[in-house]
Amino acid sequence: MQSLASRRWIPIVAIASITAVLVAACSDGNEPSSSNINGISNAAMTSLDVQRLALGSSQQVGISVNGNGAVNAAPDIAIVSLGVETRADTVSAARSQAATAMTAILASLKASDVADKDVQTTSFTIQPVTVYEERTINGIRQSTPRIVGYRVTNNVQAKVRALDKVGAAVDGAAAAGGDATRVNSISFSLDDQKPLEATARELAVKDALAKAQALARTAGVKLGAAISIVEYSATPVVQREALAFAAPKAAGDAATPFSGGELAVRIQVQVVFSIG
Repeated sequence: MQSLASRRWIPIVAIASITAVLVAACSDGNEPSSSNINGISNAAMTSLDVQRLALGSSQQVGISVNGNGAVNAAPDIAIVSLGVETRADTVSAARSQAATAMTAILASLKASDVADKDVQTTSFTIQPVTVYEERTINGIRQSTPRIVGYRVTNNVQAKVRALDKVGAAVDGAAAAGGDATRVNSISFSLDDQKPLEATARELAVKDALAKAQALARTAGVKLGAAISIVEYSATPVVQREALAFAAPKAAGDAATPFSGGELAVRIQVQVVFSIG
């Protein structure tokens, strides 16, 4: 008499036998069996064949490296963002005050040799000034909005090409616009950074080649030709030194000093080399 444990194995063995017969029957037909992939039998497939099938024919095989190139340079232009902000009881009064102040600022920039083409309006807004009054109505405390005036802002961006006149241009604008003047930001850049990009690109490719050669020597393989090159966009020129701001000048004082520091243009490439 069979034990309970041995009887439990009977169905499993039977199912396994039936499955083996079905697989053998399918293999005898005209359709390729699951043991034959792309005409290569499991017995004949090497580990390299399996890797190639898994990666796909479009997978690049070789040495992949990143190359970096950077070029430093002194800025040749300053970007000054400034504007006016006024407030009055009516829209008309606030707008008129803002227009007067901005007209004076634009005239001041022109006197500082900033060309009309280098001045661009970036924003103009008219907004109500609202306060909230607390009231108790029928025993319920409520907050009621009330317009008490209007605020007008007008901002421009000016490109100052003579860096030695940046301080005078800012000071002149502040004096012309009076208390309505707002200096939002000052940054330094390059008017044309393409020559620096070309140099940074060349350095990046050379860096990638040097890395690939070192990897090939270490691995004991022969480095082939570059089969893929991808360039990442040049980063915007970045500030590498903080600006030096001075307090607003008093009458007769020197112009407010600004320091442009040093800028950098960076390019990164990814290069895939074949293995000979």
